[in-house]
This record gives sequence, C-alpha cells and structure tokens, in this order.
Amino acid sequence: MDAPATDPAGTGPAAKSAQRSPAWTFSAFMHTEVATINDQSRLNPGNTIFQARDHGSYVETRLNASDTFGGDHQGRWQFKTYTTSSSTSPSVAGMHSRVDELYADWKAPRWFATVGKRRINWGHALGFNPVNVVAPARNPLDPSFATEGQPIGWVGFSGDTVLDLLVTHAAARNTYSGDRPRWGARWSVPGDGKDFAVYAFGGAPYPDGRSFPAMLGGSFSMNAMPGLTLYGELAHFSKNYRNYYSPLGTPFTKSGPYSQAAVGSQLDLGGKSSAFVELFINGAGYSRQERSDYLQALDAGIASASVGTTLSDFIPLALNRQYLLLGYKKEYREKYSGSVNVLVARDGSFSNRLEAAYAMSDYLEAKLSLQHDGGGRGTEFGNSPTKRLLQLQLIASF
Repeated sequence: MDAPATDPAGTGPAAKSAQRSPAWTFSAFMHTEVATINDQSRLNPGNTIFQARDHGSYVETRLNASDTFGGDHQGRWQFKTYTTSSSTSPSVAGMHSRVDELYADWKAPRWFATVGKRRINWGHALGFNPVNVVAPARNPLDPSFATEGQPIGWVGFSGDTVLDLLVTHAAARNTYSGDRPRWGARWSVPGDGKDFAVYAFGGAPYPDGRSFPAMLGGSFSMNAMPGLTLYGELAHFSKNYRNYYSPLGTPFTKSGPYSQAAVGSQLDLGGKSSAFVELFINGAGYSRQERSDYLQALDAGIASASVGTTLSDFIPLALNRQYLLLGYKKEYREKYSGSVNVLVARDGSFSNRLEAAYAMSDYLEAKLSLQHDGGGRGTEFGNSPTKRLLQLQLIASF
C-alpha cells in the first residue's frame, strides 16, 4: 500500500527530530520571487491576459499532526493543512487555504482500511505518473511538492500479493471536481528487488451523459543491478475528450481511446548522489500540425477578445506527444544539497529547474531555485508566461 506523497512539511530539518505522540510539525515558508515575463508568449502576449507580476513575496504555512494507537490492530489519524498569505508574487495569486489531508486508518497483520481526505500514489515513475489518476498530476520538475488529497474510502488485503479497492468522488485527470462516484483497484506483486502492479479505474457517466474515461494500466520497478533501478508505467484510457483544432480554428474531439506511458531508470552514484532519466509518451498530446492549428486558433481568439475555452486548452505536458526528463541530485555534508532537472519536449522547447538548499540548523533551512523555460513561438515551453523564475525560500520547521 502506497503512502501519501511526500509533503514539504515532512521533509524539512525538523523532520529529522525524534517522533512525538501525537506527532506534529509546523512549517513556515517565506517566499521571495523575481520573474522575467515572456512578452512574446502567444498564451499571454504582452502580458495582457494574465497581467503577471515580475516580483513579489508571500508566506506559506503547513501544519501536520497525527497520532497512532493500538498494537497489532493499529489505528491512526492524520491532519494536514496548507495556507498562503495574500500574495504579490508571480507564481501565486491571492490567498489560499485548504485541508490537504484529514483521514483515519486502521491496519491489522493482513488488512488495511482508511476513510477521509487523503493522497494516494499509484505507480513507480519518478516524474510522470500515467497510472496515478487518483490524485492530480504532479510537477515533474518538482515532484516532491504534493497536491491536495481526495475524499476516499480504501480497503486493502495483503498476503503474497496485495489487493487494494477504493471509492472516491474525484474524477479523471484534469477534471477533479464533481459529485459522481469513481472507483478503482490495484493488484500488486511485491518481491525482492522488484514490484509489479496492475490498475483499473472507472466511474459513473458525467452529468451530460458522456461515458467516464476508464483507465486500465500496469507498472513495474526492478533492480537491474546494484545501484540501478528500471521502472515503467502504461495507462490506457477508454475516452479522449480533449479539444483539438482544425486549420480553420474549429474545435473538435477525437473521443476514441488513447494511451500514456513512462519508462525510466535511476542510478545511485554513491556519495549521496543519484541521477535518473525518464521518457514520457502522451497519446493525447498534439502532433506538430495539431499544435500549430491550436496556436493559430489561440491567436485568433485573443485578437478578437473571444478566447473562451481555447486558453484553457493550453494544457501543460500535452502540447507534445513525447517528453524527456533528466535529473541529478546531490547531498553534501548533510547540510548542503542541490538538484538539476531538465525537461525537453519533442518540439525542442525546454523547462529547466535548478535548486540549492542549506540546512542552517535543525529548524531552519534556506532554498534557492531557478526555473528557465525556452523555445520558439511555435513550441510549448517557448510560450510559457514567464521565461525565468528565481525563488528564495526561508523555511522554519518545528
């Protein structure tokens, strides 16, 4: 059974301290950002659509509390909340407050059950997760940042294999609102140095009568040799409701099935350093001609002030059909760490992220990150609203 995704509140310096019962962690993130606006972006020409700021700051707080009780039949509750101050930054607008997770679970030697709002991770890939339709997609350049949990009921049974059954009200990827029930199952075969799993996810039809895009998939992870792990995921979806555009700018849907896949490897380089490479194939992505037709429709919509849904069809990591992700991270003397992630799309555009961190004490950490997007005007990342985003974080955790 997978644990919830890693949360920044659980990865700071205070996470290294001894556990308490009940355990709790409070973290405050003080962000300062400076951005270079991409005035040539066809998504945001001259910064007239989003009117993004080129600098700003905000404060983010996270509270994580949990407790366990019982012996062989153990119970636990968990609560995580997230709040940001009113923001003037380029990347965060307004004030946000939400409950990320609030659930209770129970486990026995072979049984497990949980109910509440919770994050669940399916799959083995490090950056992209085609089979992980239970939770909103994560950012492959910063996969440690966890998204909001979903209301869920989950029962698991473990023996030589593991069977998980769940029900939720969350919908398919990119459509997480709604009150129609969804359900899923995972059957996995863990082993020494390897793990295989198959997945199924479905749901009731949409209110307009359209069938839910059911998913059937599989994933694996295996130690090919000491220090080298290979992994892969494949997901097949029964329906594709994404908008495509004709050369005349008319939207249409293909409605048929499509597949997504991710394959990669991770290498332990020793000395607390590692690297990975991952290829993502999105069968619902745009071809070169489809991307050109879409961008022309976007230009026409903005020019006529009737952009409508065309703007929302600029879906990240879906304006191409292939993406290559490379990453490297290194920890030095326990106080210093750094990472480099490079994402390249089939159209030649790119998005890179560099991060350096310094643990000043058990309770205080500083992080500096830089994200740089680039490419031509007919490419995905070449039309990002910002070219560069420099962010400084001071993190206090208790």
